[in-house]
Amino acid sequence: MNDTRPTVICLCGSTKFKDDFEKAAREQTLKGRIVLTLAFFRRDDGEVLESEQRTMLQHLHRHKIKMSDEILVVNPGGYIGDSTQEDISFATSLGKRVEYLEPI
Repeated sequence: MNDTRPTVICLCGSTKFKDDFEKAAREQTLKGRIVLTLAFFRRDDGEVLESEQRTMLQHLHRHKIKMSDEILVVNPGGYIGDSTQEDISFATSLGKRVEYLEPI
């Protein structure tokens, strides 16, 4: 086994794409990458989160982006919502590499 530190990748995208996030996480892990991903998919899971919880989750997600080497935008059909665009801008401002699941 190689002692080189694996690439850390953060998955970003709409919470309505739970299955796509899970598939991307598996694929990236099999490529030897450490994957930071979402834990809540409120649109798919029917989770009802308080405003404070949503704010806290966004704060945690931003720290995941900071911890990562790059981000992978999970964008089935090319969809990128406002929050995802903010994540892309944030990652870019930090000099992170940005990849997309599907071409934009």
